Amino acid sequence: MRKIINILFIIGCLFMMSSCRYSNEEKQVLKEYEKLSTSDFNNKYEYLKDSGNVFVSIKYEDLIKKLESDTFILYIGGAWCPNCQAVVKFINETAKTLEINEVYNFDTRISSVKTGENDIRNCNNDAQTNLYRTLIEALGYVNPNGVTTEGTDIDRLAVPAIFVIKEGKVVDVIVKEYLYNEETDVLYINGDEKNYKDEYLALLKEAFEKIN
Repeated sequence: MRKIINILFIIGCLFMMSSCRYSNEEKQVLKEYEKLSTSDFNNKYEYLKDSGNVFVSIKYEDLIKKLESDTFILYIGGAWCPNCQAVVKFINETAKTLEINEVYNFDTRISSVKTGENDIRNCNNDAQTNLYRTLIEALGYVNPNGVTTEGTDIDRLAVPAIFVIKEGKVVDVIVKEYLYNEETDVLYINGDEKNYKDEYLALLKEAFEKIN
């Protein structure tokens, strides 16, 4: 009986610690984030026509916990971004080919009517700044061009960003900004005639294989 009580006490303490992890202002910011279902991804991404897609929307709090020790693939971005629209179908196809059943998605934008369409990367207030700093530090992300969010010293994360995480350690990062022509099945950059599709697929495959 005493053992059971001790276990319940420990569980209660852990719950209280996790609930106190964020300030009231940060909790309010986190409440504003929209969590998508699998069908939402299919509806919101123009080129993703797979009702059984691999994407799983993840809340900020759950993502920070997973980054401590879990093995998974993380896609950061949203359907509001044309570069994200361009690559999501290829992320999905590569994961399925390698029999990876889940790719977690964290959308950096707030979708509520109350706050408008804010992006956590913009650090519009202290709460957003603290949350964004925590995320970037947990990912160990460094902007290759030294770009920071205006008014801060926090590295600016471009999207879409793909992180491959093994046991809490980031083992690969892919940040590429393409557009997609569905008619010709071409991934391209404005002003560049090259088709980047095969190159991008190879990068995804090489990165995803690191967790198998």
